[in-house]
Amino acid sequence: MTKRIATELVVVAILVAAVVGLWSEGVPGLSECGYLLAGYRTAHPEVLATDWTFGTPVGKTLYFDLIFGALASVLSLEATAWTGRLIAWSLILLGMIRVGQRVGLRPVLAWAVVLAWLAFGQSLVGGERPVEHFVPRTIAWAAGIWAVERFLASRWIAAGVLLGLCVGAHASVGLALSLGIAAALLAERHRPAVWIRVVGAAVLTALPGIVPTLGALAQPGTDLRAEWQFQAWYRHPVHLDLASFPARHLAALTLAVLATAAIAWLPRRDDRQPDGGGFRRLAWILAGPTVVFGFGVIATATGRFEWLAIFPFRVLPVLAPWFLLIGVAVAVQAGWRSRPALGALAVAAVVALLSPSPRAVFVRYRLSAEYAARPDTEALRWVAANTEPTAVVLVSPVRRCAPYLTRRPQPVYFDLARLDRLREWRERLLALVGPLEPRSTGRRIDEAFHTLSPERVEAAVRAYGGDYLVSRGRYQWPVAFERGGYRVYDLRAAVPGR
Repeated sequence: MTKRIATELVVVAILVAAVVGLWSEGVPGLSECGYLLAGYRTAHPEVLATDWTFGTPVGKTLYFDLIFGALASVLSLEATAWTGRLIAWSLILLGMIRVGQRVGLRPVLAWAVVLAWLAFGQSLVGGERPVEHFVPRTIAWAAGIWAVERFLASRWIAAGVLLGLCVGAHASVGLALSLGIAAALLAERHRPAVWIRVVGAAVLTALPGIVPTLGALAQPGTDLRAEWQFQAWYRHPVHLDLASFPARHLAALTLAVLATAAIAWLPRRDDRQPDGGGFRRLAWILAGPTVVFGFGVIATATGRFEWLAIFPFRVLPVLAPWFLLIGVAVAVQAGWRSRPALGALAVAAVVALLSPSPRAVFVRYRLSAEYAARPDTEALRWVAANTEPTAVVLVSPVRRCAPYLTRRPQPVYFDLARLDRLREWRERLLALVGPLEPRSTGRRIDEAFHTLSPERVEAAVRAYGGDYLVSRGRYQWPVAFERGGYRVYDLRAAVPGR
């Protein structure tokens, strides 16, 4: 047992090292810029204390904030983020290996499955990737994958506790996995005592994190359909806009789900037909995310965008390729020359051809790693070093990591929407960029900000405050700093009625 655990830890360490060396970007990356600051403020409330986005947290990231805040009380922000990354990624990958072994795979095949899943981008469609950064959903995926492992081991209370942590850390990831485990419990006709252990433990663990989230989503007097349509078309098309998903990736997702079901439920006409010990139990879990994804398709087709608040397209694209790879490995292990094994390999090859290639995955990560090195970085760092902590700075709302670099309040931050005030969030955004065409990209929104008329800038300053403006536009206001085509304008005396 000790030797096996040591071997697994070595393999996980190698996989994590590969992620860090080939795919990972420095801290912070993408949405880390906002979530890390939110967590950091748990231990350092003086940071961005007057910022609209961070100043009044709604508690929807309670578990992440508590964990990150505890680490940040003794470590620097960057060290805390890397510590969280390495621990969470290791837990995710080790949990995936153990799940493969739970369904009867030999260790080498369980490790090969995880490696292939990483190489092909983790997700068949959309932008959900558990092993990428350290954000609330990273904790949710770690807890959720181990909940699946404990469920397969029939450890009901442990499975429920971990499932509750998953729901509390990230409601949309937890919802799909909860429905999946519920489907498996129903299919296996477990007695009520098992349900009580799993559901009771999950509810008790999830409540502290889920109650603030539910409270934030209830906004009387707000047209949530319009607000979530705006979220889907502008802020989160990678998670919410079905029309933005490539057709071939959707085809790969559909084929992966069908092939997983076929491997699990094909009639067994010979002893070599794959059973995998527990693969059918695992395959049942895919039913929950499939239902949630289908619900999202219906919501999109009927225009009920408010139903997209559960982020229905996040979980199935991650689980489907992983479960398919496990099913293929189960079939190959049962007899690689058998008809089921050859058929499973053929289907997996088709899914691979329709999916992002390892080369495309590598290029995507390289581009992400270069994102932080922007021409305006020096201007943003100048703001951090030369302005008062309460100074309100107007920066392009879609400029990722602007609050992280400036450590100064902004009227609005595109990457971290206030889900408890969606309408005000949209009003603030449009005040800084003007009217938007349907499905405008981040680049177009950025261009709109940098071409604002002086009158619109002054109107935004009067409405939401503003002491400095970072822009590549050319205005008559005093310039406090200039570098890389960007200027920092001092608005304190230039705009009356601020």
